[in-house]
Amino acid sequence: MPRTRICLRLSGFLLTTLLCVSAASAQTPIPDPRSVDATDIGERIELGPLWLFQPGDNPEWASSTFDDTSWQVISANKQLLDYNIRDIRFGWYRMHIHLRTDAPPPAITLDSTLGTYEVFANGISLGGNGPIPGATYRYQYRLLAFPVPQSAIPSTGDLVVAIRFAINPAGRQIRTHGRRTATPIGFESHIFLTSPAQADINASFISAHSTWALFLLAGLAFLTCVIALGLYLALSTRKEYLAAAAALFAYGQLFLCDIWLMLGDRTPFSDWIDYALFGIAQGLLLEFFRILLAPYLGKKRPRWLLIAQIIVVGSALAGPLVNYGLPGIYQLGLITFFLPTLVVEAIVLALLIRSWRAGSTEARILTPAVVAVVTSRGWVFARYLVLFLNQPFRLPALPSLHLGSYSITFDNLCDVLFFLCILLFLVFRTVGIARHNAEAATEMDAARTLQNLQLTRSKDVTPGFDVQVEYHPAKEVGGDFFLLSSGKDGSLLAVVGDVSGKGLQAAMRVAAILGSLRREDSRDPSIVLSNLNLELLGQTEIGFTTACCIRIEQSGNYTLASAGHIPPYIAGAEVATSPALPLGLAAAADYESITGRLAPGQTLFLITDGVVEARSPSGELLGFKQTEELMSGHTASQIAHAARSFGQEDDIIVLSIAFAS
Repeated sequence: MPRTRICLRLSGFLLTTLLCVSAASAQTPIPDPRSVDATDIGERIELGPLWLFQPGDNPEWASSTFDDTSWQVISANKQLLDYNIRDIRFGWYRMHIHLRTDAPPPAITLDSTLGTYEVFANGISLGGNGPIPGATYRYQYRLLAFPVPQSAIPSTGDLVVAIRFAINPAGRQIRTHGRRTATPIGFESHIFLTSPAQADINASFISAHSTWALFLLAGLAFLTCVIALGLYLALSTRKEYLAAAAALFAYGQLFLCDIWLMLGDRTPFSDWIDYALFGIAQGLLLEFFRILLAPYLGKKRPRWLLIAQIIVVGSALAGPLVNYGLPGIYQLGLITFFLPTLVVEAIVLALLIRSWRAGSTEARILTPAVVAVVTSRGWVFARYLVLFLNQPFRLPALPSLHLGSYSITFDNLCDVLFFLCILLFLVFRTVGIARHNAEAATEMDAARTLQNLQLTRSKDVTPGFDVQVEYHPAKEVGGDFFLLSSGKDGSLLAVVGDVSGKGLQAAMRVAAILGSLRREDSRDPSIVLSNLNLELLGQTEIGFTTACCIRIEQSGNYTLASAGHIPPYIAGAEVATSPALPLGLAAAADYESITGRLAPGQTLFLITDGVVEARSPSGELLGFKQTEELMSGHTASQIAHAARSFGQEDDIIVLSIAFAS
């Protein structure tokens, strides 16, 4: 029994082996290019991979009666170098095909061809993809169909297809024993015999499948560009938004150019445009990262980074040099095109990682995308370098993503990831800015409330005097201040001042000054300013302060002192004051007292420079002359309104003092 089982298993194994060998031998053999039977084909048959090949150029080789028995049979799956064919400018391919006599005339289609060619059917020229000078670089991505006229097909149905190639001298050159060889167009292309109707369908199929990923990338780039531009228009101080929009617009143009090339022919002229767009996009992208990484590079552009941007843009123009087939240009163009970009991207990646480690959420968003792009571009560079250094091994292409009959390359996937990360960055950056602005607005609102409270407390009851105060900050909070204080003797002490700057910092300085003035015991203007000067001494890093202090007695006599402030006005005339330094600049500053008398019916005005420096839309200043005119016969409210209507640019205070009637 055991022997029987062993024999049965062995017999089964041998039978299976014989069936496999029989099935393998039953597979359709590769057609002989001297006799291809196409009588049983359906809508389409691929011609090849075996072709009759002859280097050189002779118009007689297109004829169906030409004797090509001496021609060499080569495979389109191999390079001419494998057949010891080197340094040729032209080559002819021929194939003998037998058609059904009752079949309609077919069409010959070619796609993905590198170089120029002309197609013949039984000696009749059907056309080509351009003139054949023998040295023109041309890459045809799309499918071209050449219908065979009925007159070209004899009653026997015999068809000789001949293709005249101008071997592109820049096509995948490999240095071998000091000589140059080029891959034939047939090695790059797919050649089919099909019906004219099917040819149109195939052309549409190839165009759609070769450009869909580019349309996706172009749409994503332009969408992100519009979002970035919209954010810049809303937040014009964020230059990174503008740089991102410019870079994304250039990338969108680049993908549109690639679509143009896919649907047309890639020539030296179109290549220069394509590579120039790539260089511009890379330079703008580097500018985006420079602004983004300013905390690690400094606000001023580093000289090395400017040089790197120029090199990156310029090196992109080295890419098309490989199209001209000159000795050594391939390796030089390859290194010049890839290496500077890879080095700069590696530096950007290092800075992003450093920012990531410092806790930047935005760096965490962008780093994976930059890693993917650098990996993809570095791998492509390594593949080309191995190929053109004539190494015995080849690096495989990175995997593609297949979606039904469509596919997207790893490079395109990296681009999609990059644009999505840029979009995510814009969202996070904007949310962060909005959160920061909300916090700042809350702080500013609190500061405004506090400042209003302080200024309200600065206005004491002034028996015997008619006092009006108009205060209008240029922003939410201001740097102008005033204080009114009544004395036990019935006198009135008034102080008006101006802190350089605006916003929250100026408001905080005003709060400190008002606090100091409230603690002041003296009512002598010169002493008040001297003490305040000592309080502010050494704080010039946050600005300077001007002030005017005046004490008015019930009799009308007044004493005033000024610390570099605009002088007061009485009855429309300026009151002369002694020149003095602003507060906080020098400990020995002297603030001279000036005396005078305010007569009944006269009004004294204390103002800040926001009145004098009001500026119209045309750029004209209100100035001292017009300000002096306003002081005659106008109230504090009218003067402040006139200055604001003229064009307010700074904080405005107008304080008027007159005897109560």
